[in-house]
Amino acid sequence: MKKFLLSSAMFGAALSLSTCLVTQANAATVKKPTLKISGEATASYHIFDNNVREGTEKGLGSSFNIEDSSLYFDAGTRMDWFGTMFINWRLGISGDTGRDDRSQIEENFLKVKGEWGTFIFGNSQGVESLMARGAFGVMGGTGGFDGNMFTVVEVPTGVFVRTDLVGSTRLSTKATYVTPRLWGVQLGVSYTPSTEQRGEGRFGMPHNRTSIADPVEPFDVNHLAGGINYAYGFENGINVQLSATGVIGKTHRPDNTVGLDNFDDNFTFFKSARRDRTAAYAIGGTIEFRGFEFGAEWLDNGDSRQFKKPQDAVGEPGLDVLGGFDAGSAYSFAAAYTYGPDRLSIGYYHSDAKFNGDSTDADIYSVVYDREVAPGFGVFTEYNNFGLKSGDNAAAFANSLRGDARDKRSETGNGSTLPKKGINGNNGHVLTLGMKFKF
Repeated sequence: MKKFLLSSAMFGAALSLSTCLVTQANAATVKKPTLKISGEATASYHIFDNNVREGTEKGLGSSFNIEDSSLYFDAGTRMDWFGTMFINWRLGISGDTGRDDRSQIEENFLKVKGEWGTFIFGNSQGVESLMARGAFGVMGGTGGFDGNMFTVVEVPTGVFVRTDLVGSTRLSTKATYVTPRLWGVQLGVSYTPSTEQRGEGRFGMPHNRTSIADPVEPFDVNHLAGGINYAYGFENGINVQLSATGVIGKTHRPDNTVGLDNFDDNFTFFKSARRDRTAAYAIGGTIEFRGFEFGAEWLDNGDSRQFKKPQDAVGEPGLDVLGGFDAGSAYSFAAAYTYGPDRLSIGYYHSDAKFNGDSTDADIYSVVYDREVAPGFGVFTEYNNFGLKSGDNAAAFANSLRGDARDKRSETGNGSTLPKKGINGNNGHVLTLGMKFKF
């Protein structure tokens, strides 16, 4: 009944909106659509040192990367309906040539904006990302603790190193509404029927397995994200932005389909592993004043997507599950100063989580120097020092799963990438030299 009422309400709202638009058509002044092309790309040289080397792909070394490269096509028009209305279609294409497992299309959505707010339909970020403010927005370079260091850093088993929420919908297909900003306050909500649904992919079970993770992660249905933020500029030059965001959703295990044996036979241990519902929140903000900028964020994922009963995860003999899983919480701080074309930013990130009875944590210190060489073009130097701690029980869980998956793939010749080798800790540093271009 709840699903029926929610679907009926969404359909009714869409029908009412379309009816109102049609009745206004004859009297509207419509501008011809225009096309705008924009994009960005980062070229990075990473010099890194992982304390953990045995059985991993990283260790000590260096790497050239082309990162965060995207091309955006924005087609838009303006109409004098209900005041002034702007309609925009965005198609975002990723320049990442290394991801053969998914589409190169990143964003694909329609946006309708007017005096009454903004509607977004399609593959776009939800309000849990669009409306969030925090230390991650202050860091320069590739993002410091929230940047590209993890392309060359081996993250130990169960360590949480993200600044977004567990259960964030990212670019899943969704509907979003954001209110106009009144007295500095803005509200927003996003509804995602399934976080595994993207574009024209078939909806329903078995879900269309478009997760970028390999092995495939749990996913949510009837997912709701909410956000509120406040932005105000004072006469003395201080600009303040504050935000609170949260997500909830009914979580499904990755193999919730009768077609499991045809897809991921090596992960059947998940069949009996029930998951906690997604429920997470974050609060954060930034302050700017005369070239100085400060940011902070706190987030708590609770038990989002974790095993309800760890012993239920044992689907095969030898899977070492002792219990105790927590999705993690984190806080971060950052400060920056801009003087002419130069910008210096520093930041700190800390997280705590629990994996198979072991407490895990992360400590990351970041320093970034940026210089704008010409409009749209800049160079940067970024340094990250990290300490990532897990435990023997967490590593044992991952290794048991890896061994079970290897045996099954050997028997059937079927299955996706093997799970990562269990790691109980890692520390080291990453020095990145790079340049960025944006137009």
